[in-house]
Amino acid sequence: MKKRLSYGLLIVAASIAILVIALSSGFKSVIIKYAGHKVVGTVADLPSGCDKYNSIKVLVNNKQYEISISKAACREGRYKVGQQVELLKHDKYEELVWPGSYPELVMFLIIGILIYSYFTVRKYYHKK
Repeated sequence: MKKRLSYGLLIVAASIAILVIALSSGFKSVIIKYAGHKVVGTVADLPSGCDKYNSIKVLVNNKQYEISISKAACREGRYKVGQQVELLKHDKYEELVWPGSYPELVMFLIIGILIYSYFTVRKYYHKK
């Protein structure tokens, strides 16, 4: 019984940690998207290969940022060095967001998965 309880507490603690990290990152992206201002950046560097996680380096006001791109955009060669791209930036954060991104959807997905996990695991640790 004690072993089962300790596993349950470990799962709850890990879930809370994941939730806090995901929500803080998600809220930051949502704030940038809806309260940020448009900036024009210049593509400075491209990924060497198109793997799972691809990013390009962009110069905005002589400061370099790294921003993720999709695998399809990488394979199609959608971005070229020197190309101008429009992004969103908030003065409070050192991060850029694509104007067409949907960071709020990821947050709702994570919250939904955690709620589903709670109700699925609850029956194993709940007293009857």
